[in-house]
Amino acid sequence: MLSIIIPVLNEEVIIIGAVQHALALTGEHEVIVVDGGSSDRTCAVVETTAARLVRHPVGASPGIGGQLNRGATVAKGDVLMFLHADCVLPATAVEHVTTAMQDPAVVGG
Repeated sequence: MLSIIIPVLNEEVIIIGAVQHALALTGEHEVIVVDGGSSDRTCAVVETTAARLVRHPVGASPGIGGQLNRGATVAKGDVLMFLHADCVLPATAVEHVTTAMQDPAVVGG
């Protein structure tokens, strides 16, 4: 399974589109949104979707690196994909990653 982890900070305007698009991808995957302490309605918007919202504690490993690490610790997938909220993947992205991960040259097997 692929875990798509989206770090956010004050992304109220674009996060709904990013999450809906990521959820609509074909193939087995989960979508995790890691909030870095937004002061707008980002978290409220994410909570209206099927994505998992994780709040990164303020003061704990500051910055996007801490958010990515927090998302990785709660992810259930075998493969992690970190995605910016303003990026759009092709509908078959999960399938492409799954196929690529079966290639020993990709995974170092």
